[in-house]
Amino acid sequence: MQVNPSAVRDKGSTGAFGVLRQLLRRKSVSERCELCGTGLASTHEHGLALPSRQLLCLCKACAILTPEGPEGRYRCIPRRIQFLPDFRMTEWQWDRLQIPVALAFFYRNSTVGKVAAGYPSPAGLIESLIEQEAWEALIADNPSLEAMTPDVEALLVNRIGSRNEYFILPMDHCFRLIGLMRTRWHGLSGGDDAHKEMEEFFAWLKEHTDA
Repeated sequence: MQVNPSAVRDKGSTGAFGVLRQLLRRKSVSERCELCGTGLASTHEHGLALPSRQLLCLCKACAILTPEGPEGRYRCIPRRIQFLPDFRMTEWQWDRLQIPVALAFFYRNSTVGKVAAGYPSPAGLIESLIEQEAWEALIADNPSLEAMTPDVEALLVNRIGSRNEYFILPMDHCFRLIGLMRTRWHGLSGGDDAHKEMEEFFAWLKEHTDA
């Protein structure tokens, strides 16, 4: 299951978002490790191929042998999820990031050596690079951001409505959010079903937060 998050438009049932639909709906299909070909269980590890940023399905053995750090072509995506109730971000700091929506994720892109922002939309993923000074100002107030693993972990910011929720989470959950927005959001308001699934997504993150 190769997923390229830089794809912006869905062309029918194929392509990046066709695959994301399958992931989102949890279809019970027979999958194999994309490095060694071993059959996979429905719950398995994920990795990231660089520089294409394709999401890969991995068996346990290949996940163990694939580093989470900057070595090699592949990155193993960790499972840890951290809810950050004490995260500090002022309106001025948020404005400096120049994100036009209230939901976005941020990660260190080792290929370009900069911090990138991504935000899901009904048209797909939109990405931009963040000014280093703006990111460093956030780190100064939130040192936990220093521990994020490049490429495979992201800071997820949810400022929809009156919410101010912040998570450090695996990159594959960002892909999951992209698929949710792409396949469920309709019109300007999104629709009741989309908002319900968004609520369930963030509730699931909090339930699976590492202690």
